[in-house]
Amino acid sequence: MKKRIQDDKNILKIRGSRKHYLPIYVMILILILIIIFLRFYNLNINYLVVIFAFIFMIVGIKGTEIHRFFSYYQITTHYLVHSRGILNNDVKRIFIPTISDIVLKQTFWQRLLNYGNVMVHRYTPGAIIEVKNINNPEKFIDILEDRLNKIGD
Repeated sequence: MKKRIQDDKNILKIRGSRKHYLPIYVMILILILIIIFLRFYNLNINYLVVIFAFIFMIVGIKGTEIHRFFSYYQITTHYLVHSRGILNNDVKRIFIPTISDIVLKQTFWQRLLNYGNVMVHRYTPGAIIEVKNINNPEKFIDILEDRLNKIGD
C-alpha cells in the first residue's frame, strides 16, 4: 500500500467552477450598477450604505475564491482524491479499481455553462462520492474511466 501511494503520479487536479458562483457575481454587478446609476444622477446615497455595499462585494468575491481554493479533486494513477478544508483538512482517497459506476448530473444551466456534478459510486453499498461543480465534467469522466481501464488491464 505505501509503495502504491509513493508511486502515485498526479494526472488531473481540478477545483470547483467559478460558474457555480454566477448568482453572487451577478448580485455584485447589479450593486455596482445601482451605485453608479445613483451617483450619475446625483441622487443622495448614505455613505454607510456605500461602505456596506463595498464590504458585501469584497466578502462575496473573496469568500467564493476561498471556498474554491480550499477544495479540490485530483485523479492520480491509483486514486481519486477529494481534499477540502481551511483549518481542518479532510482528505478522502478512493482506490480507483473500487469504482463501480460514474454518473454525470447537470441541470439545464449547468449544461448550458458546461459544468456539473459527477457521482462516483463504489462497490460498497451506499459509498458515493460527489465531485461537485466542476468545469467540463465529461473530460473528468473520460480521464477517470481511462484510469479505471488501465488499472483493470
